Amino acid sequence: MKQDALQIYDHIRAKTPGKLIVHGQSLGSFMAAYVAQNRVTDGVVLESTASNPLDWAQANIPWYARPFVGIELSPDLKVIDNVAAARQHRAPALVMVGEQDRTTPPELGRKVFAAFPNAASQFLLVHDVGHNGVMKKDQAKTAYCAFLIGLDK
Repeated sequence: MKQDALQIYDHIRAKTPGKLIVHGQSLGSFMAAYVAQNRVTDGVVLESTASNPLDWAQANIPWYARPFVGIELSPDLKVIDNVAAARQHRAPALVMVGEQDRTTPPELGRKVFAAFPNAASQFLLVHDVGHNGVMKKDQAKTAYCAFLIGLDK
């Protein structure tokens, strides 16, 4: 998936003379962050994102089961880290999470947002929505448009 994401970006970049952002939702946010880590983008949008697979798995274990559950990730999953990718991205970022997201809890998105070094980066907690449907909310649409307009300044 990572190589496909880079090839798609390279193809679109070759055909796009203007600004180009990368936007990924949920699992796609890992690919968008990977592209932003390995290519120069004008911005990145991570929607319903998580910091890394281990944090995500731990966040989805009920509190009462945590003492009894151990998690072991494959080596390929251990190296996937949106926080590390964010630290290397220099352009502005927009991280949008649903307030009621139980799949990728908001604190995982906050962790990713905190790693972006660009002061123009933004975090948006979208009210009254879970994991899917963030972009259906007017709050998210307004923030998204403002973010894109801000890239032209």
